[in-house]
Amino acid sequence: MYIHHAILHILDKDAGNLFLSQEAMDLSSPLIRTYLDKLLTKVQKAEPKRAKLEADSALWASLKDDQTSLIDKSTSLADKLFDLIGPAEEIAAADYLFFEASDDHEQRYFGLIRLDYSSQVTHFLSAESQLVNQLVMHHAILPSPTQTPSEFFLLNLATGDYQILEKQYVIEGKRCLYLSERILEIAPPQAAPQQIKQIKKAVADTAKQFDQEPYQALATTQKVILQQLEEDHVINAEKITRQVFKDNLGAQDAAREALVKREVPTNIAVNNVPKYEKKYAKQKFKLANGIELMVPTELYDDPEVIEFINNPDGSISVMIKNVDTIVNAFNG
Repeated sequence: MYIHHAILHILDKDAGNLFLSQEAMDLSSPLIRTYLDKLLTKVQKAEPKRAKLEADSALWASLKDDQTSLIDKSTSLADKLFDLIGPAEEIAAADYLFFEASDDHEQRYFGLIRLDYSSQVTHFLSAESQLVNQLVMHHAILPSPTQTPSEFFLLNLATGDYQILEKQYVIEGKRCLYLSERILEIAPPQAAPQQIKQIKKAVADTAKQFDQEPYQALATTQKVILQQLEEDHVINAEKITRQVFKDNLGAQDAAREALVKREVPTNIAVNNVPKYEKKYAKQKFKLANGIELMVPTELYDDPEVIEFINNPDGSISVMIKNVDTIVNAFNG
C-alpha cells in the first residue's frame, strides 16, 4: 500500500489547543516518507476488527467524496475528536494522522492513525547570559514506527470494507469504544483473536453437551483452522462445525446456534497469517497429573504416532508410538 497524501493534526487537550494543519505533509521528505511507510506496515500486520459499511453509510459517502479535500475531511473528524476527548480524563493528548492511499490493485483507501505521546528526556541549550546545556523532559514524543499504533481506522473506498483497532475509554461516565461508536458512528464486530476464542468456547460447550471429549474437539478445531489459513487466509466457522462434529448432525446444529449467539461471522479474515500458522502448528495438552505434551498438528490424529485411549474407569491413557530416540531439551 502506498500513501499519496497525509495530514497531521495536533490534539493537545492538556493545553486546550487543537492545531489543525492547513496543508498536507511533504511526502518527498525521506524522513516523513520512511516514518509513514513503516507505520502503515505495522497497521497491515495488526489484528484489527474487520467489517463492511452498509451501502447507504453516510461515513462511506463522505470519505469517498472526491469533491471534498483530505484537509476538509480530516479537519471535520479532528474537530469531532477534540470535542469528545477534551473532557475525557482517560484519553491522553495525541496527534492524529489522516491519509489517502492505494493498494497494488489501485483501490483507494482512507486512513486514520492515532499517534500517542510519550515522555523522554532530551538536552536543551540555554544561552540567556552564557551557554548552558540542560536536560528537560519532552512530553510529545511520537511513537516509534516499529510499534503498532494503539488505534487506527482503514477504509477501502471502493468496497466499503474497513479495519479498525481501538480501545475502550470512559466517556461521560460510560465505558465505550469512542472511535467507532462516537466518532465514526459504526458498529464493528470483534477482532479475529476474540472471534477465535468464541469458536473455541462454542466447540467446547457443544462437545460437553453431546458427551464428546472437549480436548479432542478443540484439537480438531485447531487443525481445521490451520488448514484453512494455509489455503486461503480465512477462517470459515461453519466448516469448522461440520468437520469437528462430522458424525453428529445434532451437534453441528447446536454448534452453529452457539456461534450465532456469540455473534461469530461465517468468515473471519486474518491479517498476520504466519503468526497463527506458527501458533497452531503444534497441539498443546496439559494432563491432570502435571504432564504436558506438545504434538505437531499434522501428527495429532495419526494412530501410528500417538493414541488417546479411554479406559473403562473413565481415565485416559496417552500412548506415544514408534519413537527411535528421546532428547532432553534442557535449557540451562
